[in-house]
Amino acid sequence: MTATFAPEWRWEIAQDPNEVHELLRVSDLAQATNAAPAPQRNEERTHFLVKTGCVRLLRKGADAIAMYALTETPPFVLNDAPFQFASHPLYLQRLAIEPDCARTLGSVPGINALRHAIEVARDGRADALRSEANPHLTRTLSLLISMGFEVQNPNAVLPSDNRVYLEVRIRPGRAAV
Repeated sequence: MTATFAPEWRWEIAQDPNEVHELLRVSDLAQATNAAPAPQRNEERTHFLVKTGCVRLLRKGADAIAMYALTETPPFVLNDAPFQFASHPLYLQRLAIEPDCARTLGSVPGINALRHAIEVARDGRADALRSEANPHLTRTLSLLISMGFEVQNPNAVLPSDNRVYLEVRIRPGRAAV
C-alpha cells in the first residue's frame, strides 16, 4: 500500500464530480501561461469518470489536494500514439495538484499521486500505464518523466506540438518506481 505523509492524508475514490472538476480547473490555471492558456476540460467527462469510480482523490483532512483518473480505455486515438505492445494497459488522465499545496510542498503530492496510480494499476494487473500530456503543462510533463514515464513520440516535445504520449512499464509484484 502506498504510504501517505501523515495520518491526515488519505486516498479515496472520488464521489463529488464538482469538487474533482474544480481541483482540475485550478490546477490547470496554476500552470497556464500567456503562451499556453489552461486547457478547456469537459465537465461531462469529469462527471462520467467520477460516476464510474475512475477518479482517485488525495485528501489532507477534508481538503482535496491531488487527483488522477485511471481508465481501461484511452482518452485519445490510439493510432496517433506510438506505444509498444501491452496486453493490459491502463490510461492515466487528469493528474491535478491543488496549487497552494504544490507551492508549499513542491512535487511531493504529484509524486505520491503517480506512485499511487502505478500501485493501483499494478493491483489491476496492468502491464503498462500510459498517458497523454500537454507539453505546455511543463511541470506535469517533467513530473511524469521524473517518475519513469518514457516519451513515446520524442520528436513531439516541441512547443508547437499539442500532445506528448508517455508510458511506464509495470512489472507484476514489483514497484516500478
